[in-house]
Amino acid sequence: MRFRLAILSGFLLALLLGRETAAWHVGRGSATDGDTVKIGEARFRLKGVAAPEGRSGPAADFARKTIAASGWIACRETGGLTFSRYEAFCYTASGVDIGAAIIRAGLACAASNPKWRVTGYGALEPKEHPRDCGYGA
Repeated sequence: MRFRLAILSGFLLALLLGRETAAWHVGRGSATDGDTVKIGEARFRLKGVAAPEGRSGPAADFARKTIAASGWIACRETGGLTFSRYEAFCYTASGVDIGAAIIRAGLACAASNPKWRVTGYGALEPKEHPRDCGYGA
C-alpha cells in the first residue's frame, strides 16, 4: 500500500510541477488492444506504436498483462488526436514505457508514418522483426 501511495504521489508531483505543457492522466489502466489503453473513459493511442487492431492477439494480451501487473498507469498527452483517442506516452507505476515494451517484445512495430513516429523506437525492434508491419501506422 505504501508503495502505491508513493508512486501515486510521484505522479501527482509531476503533474503539479507541470512537466512540459502536456496533460497527464493517472489512474487504474486497462488495454483495449495493442496500441490503445484507457484510464477511466479516456482512451489513449500509444504514440509511436503500430500494432494489429483487435481486442485479442499477442500485442493486446501483452499490454493487458503489463498494465494489470502495475495497476496504476500514467499517460502524457502529446497534443494529437487519432480516431477519437488522445495520442500519448503511457507508463506503468514502475516507469516502464508501455509502447516501447510492446515494440521491444516484437509484438508491434515502431510507427513508420512521420505523423506518429517516435525517435528511438525503431531501434527497439528485434532484428528479425519486419520493418513495416503493415498495420497502417
